[in-house]
Amino acid sequence: MGSSLLLEAPRKDPELLSYEKEEELIRELKRKDKALAEFAARVVLLKKSHLFVWSGRGQLVCSDLRAICIELIKEANLNGCRKEIASKDCGLCIKTIERWEKSY
Repeated sequence: MGSSLLLEAPRKDPELLSYEKEEELIRELKRKDKALAEFAARVVLLKKSHLFVWSGRGQLVCSDLRAICIELIKEANLNGCRKEIASKDCGLCIKTIERWEKSY
């Protein structure tokens, strides 16, 4: 009688396991898809922004160049790239981009 009262691990339904596995695979696929989209947006941004050469802090940037930077970062953001990463790829701080966007 004592041996029949031993606790056994509950067995999970095979269909439930396959459903959980499928959900996990879907989440992983979405995560990888998002990472791929961000990488592709960064590649496009880096190709377009290779002309920007910043000589350091405190440099005055003309309004035309500011507008181009903002548009490139917005485009990368729409294509899946995070704004912080896109601004770093352009060689700028996110705070600078946010300040520029407020002025436009």
